Amino acid sequence: DQTRVGDTLRYLSRAMWRLCRGAEAEATAASAVEVLESLPPTSELAWAYANLAAFRMFHGDAEAVPLARKSAELADLLGDSSVLSDALNTEACYRINIGEDGEALLREALHVAMAAQSEEQAGRAFANLHAVLAGEYRLAEAERCFAEAIAYCEEHDMATYGTCLRGERTHTLGKLGRWDEAESQCLDI
Repeated sequence: DQTRVGDTLRYLSRAMWRLCRGAEAEATAASAVEVLESLPPTSELAWAYANLAAFRMFHGDAEAVPLARKSAELADLLGDSSVLSDALNTEACYRINIGEDGEALLREALHVAMAAQSEEQAGRAFANLHAVLAGEYRLAEAERCFAEAIAYCEEHDMATYGTCLRGERTHTLGKLGRWDEAESQCLDI
């Protein structure tokens, strides 16, 4: 079952990434795409494109954008809002990382995830949006985003993204010299 083989390779690449085996993870992600591209279009292929796009984005590789767009187009065709949100999020992050405006794409990724009740993708979009707002010192917006995002993550038991949100907030409080609040936030993580 080549669909399962390709999807399993994608999952394996994510596990390798978490184990800090970046080069192997990326190669496995590319293998997943290779296996799935030989089959009819599926959500598994859309996820494989999205996964490989994220790896490329992490390295600042411009190939992230066409891969994310392939993923988004296929997700749109198949009606898979979760992978669509993921692809939009990845393209947005790539654009932001190279100094372009990606905020509208990031907000769209959040909107798509929320509308689809895709909790993981909403958590990822909230965490990335908060980081962007905080990084640009748009602190009032960042605080509003944090409050909404942390409530969402706690309500949906999204501990990973809750930790990301608290970590970024702690970093911002430290840059602002709000040491007591930063220390308190660290203890909550």
